[in-house]
Amino acid sequence: MIGRFANERVENMSEHELDMFENLMNHTDNDLYNWITGKEPTPDIVDSDVLRQIKKYNGTK
Repeated sequence: MIGRFANERVENMSEHELDMFENLMNHTDNDLYNWITGKEPTPDIVDSDVLRQIKKYNGTK
């Protein structure tokens, strides 16, 4: 889910977006999966433009 997104998008991200992406990578795979798929609500502390881009990329919002 995140690997394909990263392969296609990371090289075009701004420094700010890269920081947000890096922050997301500090969380467990299970948490990321649940947030991206909508199985659990996304906590405000990790809700970001980058996470919304990942959700859109994977067809979830």
